[in-house]
Amino acid sequence: MSMDLRGAKLYNVRMSEDFYGRKFIKATRSYATYEENVPAPIFRRRFECKKVQKTTVLICGLGFYRIFINGSEFTDGALATHVYNPDDLLYYDRYDVTKYKRDGENVIVVMLGNGFLNNIGGGVWQFDEAAFRDAPKFAINVYADGELLFEADEKFVCRPSAILFDDMRSGEIFDAWLYDPSAFGTDCDETGWTKALPASAPKGEMLEYSGERIRYFEAIEPKSVIRKGNKLVYDFGKCVSGVCRLKIRGKRGKTVSLVHYEMVDERGEPYLDNITFPKTRKGRFQRVDFVCSGGDDEYLPSFTYFCFRYVAVFGVTDEEKENMSLEAIVMHADVKTAGGFDCDDEIANKIQSMVRSSDLSAFFHFPNDCSHREKNGWTADAALSIEQMLLNFDAGNLFAEWYRSIVAAQRADGAVPCIVPTSGYGFGWGNGPAWDSVIAYVPYYLYKYYGDRKILMLAAPAIAKYVSYLGTLRKANGLIEKGLSDWCEVTDDDTFSCSSSLESVSTLVAADIAAKAEFVLSRVDGFGEAAREAGKLNGELIAAFRAKRIHKKALKTTNFTQCVQAMAIEFGAFAPDEKVAAAKNLAELVRAQGEKMKIGVWGSRVLFRVLADYGYADLAWKAITRTDEKSYGYMAERDWNTLWEKIVHAPKDMRFKYSRKSRCTSYNHHFWGDVSAFFIRYACGINVNPYGDDPSEVLVAPKFVSELGFAEAEYCRGSTRVSVRWERRDGKIFLTAMAGADVKLIIDAPEAEVTIKQECKKQNI
Repeated sequence: MSMDLRGAKLYNVRMSEDFYGRKFIKATRSYATYEENVPAPIFRRRFECKKVQKTTVLICGLGFYRIFINGSEFTDGALATHVYNPDDLLYYDRYDVTKYKRDGENVIVVMLGNGFLNNIGGGVWQFDEAAFRDAPKFAINVYADGELLFEADEKFVCRPSAILFDDMRSGEIFDAWLYDPSAFGTDCDETGWTKALPASAPKGEMLEYSGERIRYFEAIEPKSVIRKGNKLVYDFGKCVSGVCRLKIRGKRGKTVSLVHYEMVDERGEPYLDNITFPKTRKGRFQRVDFVCSGGDDEYLPSFTYFCFRYVAVFGVTDEEKENMSLEAIVMHADVKTAGGFDCDDEIANKIQSMVRSSDLSAFFHFPNDCSHREKNGWTADAALSIEQMLLNFDAGNLFAEWYRSIVAAQRADGAVPCIVPTSGYGFGWGNGPAWDSVIAYVPYYLYKYYGDRKILMLAAPAIAKYVSYLGTLRKANGLIEKGLSDWCEVTDDDTFSCSSSLESVSTLVAADIAAKAEFVLSRVDGFGEAAREAGKLNGELIAAFRAKRIHKKALKTTNFTQCVQAMAIEFGAFAPDEKVAAAKNLAELVRAQGEKMKIGVWGSRVLFRVLADYGYADLAWKAITRTDEKSYGYMAERDWNTLWEKIVHAPKDMRFKYSRKSRCTSYNHHFWGDVSAFFIRYACGINVNPYGDDPSEVLVAPKFVSELGFAEAEYCRGSTRVSVRWERRDGKIFLTAMAGADVKLIIDAPEAEVTIKQECKKQNI
């Protein structure tokens, strides 16, 4: 038995017309809960079609679907259809299936999982209370030579599949004994199958999906397999997002359980405290239960994914282990590499690798925060990461599609939730300027790196509405205090305390939102007045902050932390003629605090940039790469391959003391990743579109960190292709910049001997 997916080419174009009919069907009126398993349903329909006819299928699956014609699967990617709140947005997929059909009778088969529609998931973010929650359902249109052949109706018959339970976080239960491969082909006895039931159509706008697909990539063999009591512990050597492919020959009816987790404790036992929730179904989190058929079985989960390094396998004897294999299959959205960084500092290289690994683990339907306990689109997480993600990966489509959902989730008063998609969670906690920044940051950076004017037009009404909302948050003193501050600050005791005041961080980020809003709105026809209002709000917030939160003579913020002082410089609270002195004060603060990072994730977004901009690149580098104190270098020196949610004390082997409650809830988290943008933009100096409106312009202005013998980076997307390498030889710095023919290269490196290599444009003869 094999359950592997096989992809087919998708037409990556949007339809101008709506999905015809929008008729949905389902198998049952009941759906899975914490208390009750409801199997994933299979639907079948026979139809007649001439061989010469071009046959097109449009399908919207809620939650996830797999689709077959005549026994051949043509699902494009894993975990389709694309995930959003279906009362906001619905996505459908389009397939040319001509090559799969026969002249005469054909059969189309759809299998459905719960996906996001019935999102049991932790009982924390209120998805279990969602108004759209329902049994899995789908809409389908089948066309022959452009004419509608049929759509979802009661001519489909259905029955339960061998997937007895599925949930994005909890996992799957699969009974291979019940698996019937004939259900997917033409030779199926449909006795006992029942008619499909009509289902209500969600309220959301329906769009054809054109972004990156989630796919299967690297297959990883276990680094070690050891027996620990009643289980086998598989260590795959690195933390990834994905699933495991199980091959086994076991006794008929025997249950084998796979529990996926990030780390083990000092005894080698599963360490789960950091990724589970009290309301998570007992014993069912990141877990697969597989019931053997009695023959040679192979299984790859269909409707879930996990984040893990280790897998504990229960129910397998040492003898049965000889007839079993397990490999980790890496999954993520199919984003292509856009850039990278390398140097002669191995700690920095490890940090860069950790950033990229965390990014890939987060790229699914949207940039999620972590792929085990949450799988949520936290807004600030993405706002903090978007620039480094675009420098490292060609992820513009993924962000653009997600931004549609952000706009759809926005309330009439302009507020946006702290997670998107949402069923309503996030308007009462977490959503303040620091997290709401996504509303301006995503279109700003997509325009900066892609020149995407379409995103500006989509964003303009939402941003204008948000600017108005932002103005209502101001207190009597003109400042804003709402949401979260400099989250996950590095502390000596690993607590979640924060030295940067919420008022300071909220106000300064709000000012930056207003500045970026003015930039975006000024480039969209009809939004000139809204742009002026955004500019006015920026000026008022800066003025209020200067009046209440800056010591004019000392040129220090009253809440004098690394984060707030750097924000005040970066976001314009210090006047141009004050910034040099303010940056000196910041550098002295960092030195006074032991040249350590005393910042959270927002501080990581501004501190190192500001230090480098004002002549303190060496100090920034030392704070980043040191290994003796909690820092990026501290993480890099551990036996781990991804960034953490919070930088906490950790043993080098990442085996935590038994029963110790870790203060870090995820060890695969991308929102510390802006350090990669620092490497590419500052250490190597690649600055794409430095003046705002031309992505073909690239300024090369490296900060030559004294600890480095060489550094190199590249950025390649479309015709904007740039690579930079500099090195020290014989007391001199030599810089080589290579660029594509269409790149407008600007060099600012007076300390270096510069060589420019640029491709010549081809001449039309």
